[in-house]
Amino acid sequence: MTRFAQILIFPCLFLLPVISIAKQNCNVNGKSPPLDSKRFTINNDGTVVDTSTGLMWKKCSEGQTDDDCNDEAVSYLSKDALKIPQQVNNSGGFAGYTDWRLPSYSELSSIVEKQCVEPAINSNAFPNTPSSGFWTSTTGNDNKLEYVWFYTYLEGHYLDMRLPFYVRLIRLPMPHI
Repeated sequence: MTRFAQILIFPCLFLLPVISIAKQNCNVNGKSPPLDSKRFTINNDGTVVDTSTGLMWKKCSEGQTDDDCNDEAVSYLSKDALKIPQQVNNSGGFAGYTDWRLPSYSELSSIVEKQCVEPAINSNAFPNTPSSGFWTSTTGNDNKLEYVWFYTYLEGHYLDMRLPFYVRLIRLPMPHI
């Protein structure tokens, strides 16, 4: 990369996590069909269960607290993102559970709505999701965390560990007996 491109592009990367939440735009023409809206069970405790994978997600990104996730989400550097599940679990958990964790790259990618932008996620199940990157627990060949990008469906990979991205926690629900 030329020095000019580095000077032009690098400062702009720091603006990525502060991209405002815009009105979602979905277009199924020529793209993947939307995820089945019945696929997600929205619970009254701030959680969402993906019935196709059995995974339970926090409805809101970290930092958002009200029922519609209207509060501002908080972005974290990778080293701080790794600490969030432990902080949540050690402070009494969320929705009665103390086994929250960062999702893997494939888990987080499974809820991406490929035909939507701003953000590329089911906005009924996950309202007011920031249109930016989200950290995963998956590490690349260089042992650095990967992320999934929710602005447009860009497959996220390690970009720069010094950039802050958002966090959405996940857990495996208890089996029904």
